[in-house]
Amino acid sequence: MINLVLDTNILHQEGIKSGRMQVLKKLTDAEIVKLYLPEIVRREFYTKRVDSVSDLLEKSLTNFKGIHKKIESQGEIKTEITSIEAKVRNIQESLGAIIDEEISSWQNEFGVEVLSFVPDDISIVMDDYFTGKGAFKSLKHRDDIPDSMIHTSICRLADKVDKVYLIIKDGTFKNCMSKHPKVEVFDSLADFFKFKPIEVFLANEHLREYFEGRIFSESLTQYLAVQEDMIGRVYIPDGNVGNTDFIGVRVLNAEINFPISSNIKDLCISDFYAISAERFTAEISFITTASVHFISDYSSFLELERDSSRDVDMDSMNSEGICDLYESYQARFTGSIEFALSESFNLKQISNLVEGLVEDDSKLHIDLDIDSAELLDDIV
Repeated sequence: MINLVLDTNILHQEGIKSGRMQVLKKLTDAEIVKLYLPEIVRREFYTKRVDSVSDLLEKSLTNFKGIHKKIESQGEIKTEITSIEAKVRNIQESLGAIIDEEISSWQNEFGVEVLSFVPDDISIVMDDYFTGKGAFKSLKHRDDIPDSMIHTSICRLADKVDKVYLIIKDGTFKNCMSKHPKVEVFDSLADFFKFKPIEVFLANEHLREYFEGRIFSESLTQYLAVQEDMIGRVYIPDGNVGNTDFIGVRVLNAEINFPISSNIKDLCISDFYAISAERFTAEISFITTASVHFISDYSSFLELERDSSRDVDMDSMNSEGICDLYESYQARFTGSIEFALSESFNLKQISNLVEGLVEDDSKLHIDLDIDSAELLDDIV
């Protein structure tokens, strides 16, 4: 049995419903992996999930205020908007309970064992806090206290079992755990799936070679090129847009909206895994054109406007000269993709379905989850 621990940043990155999580469930169901979750990780994940969803709901309520101002007369539309607004407020009020139930259901489905923080270990945490050791980046670095508490929970587990396998991204904490003689560290779930005992269990080489190959990538590119709604809905929020230095001025809140499907190129499929005989998950990346929305100041806008090679537009500007701007860029988008067959098919049948995907996608459903993008030094 492989004793696997997930750190907070991995849960934030994956969520609890991703394709890779379903591959992990395949491993827990087969009793190849036993999954552990430190209590502090659960709390951090719950808090961040509540905060992020609450922020989005609050933004939608702010938008409702603007809608009310635009529709001044009373009538059916006004009543409907008021009703939807009330429902959003009700969701906001019950959000904590909803997300707690989601996490609890995930724990039950995956057979997760929660590692409680032992109060006696607070002395270890405080010793490391005052010396800057263990999970702390430096002495008295308060932000690292949760990581230190997680550290002690993992160490307690390592004392009980033969070996602990930990998936973690945090630099200092990761380095600390990698020095433990009974802990093996991985960067991601995809990295963990390449661990030899796991890779052997998940091996499906003939399908992997096909889905990660050139012919499939070319067919998928042709299919996505005509999926204007699917690609156009991709939204990359602030914080997930890389290489914003290419814009050339001070940039705040860079977001990407409305990628263009017909311009997709250099599509690549990697880290392909079967969830079941009918469902598969993989990593995907591709390049296409998209609108980058960002905030800057009016003098920066004038600087960009004077450059004849640029085509920057302004949406709005406030009284302090802060502008909402947008410009088209080439960007490389990355995320995950899931394939769901209507029934179990062999490789030849799958190949035939893919060849006719543009004309008929009824037997092969494709779901994209694009979560990040990097601007390329190629202004459109």
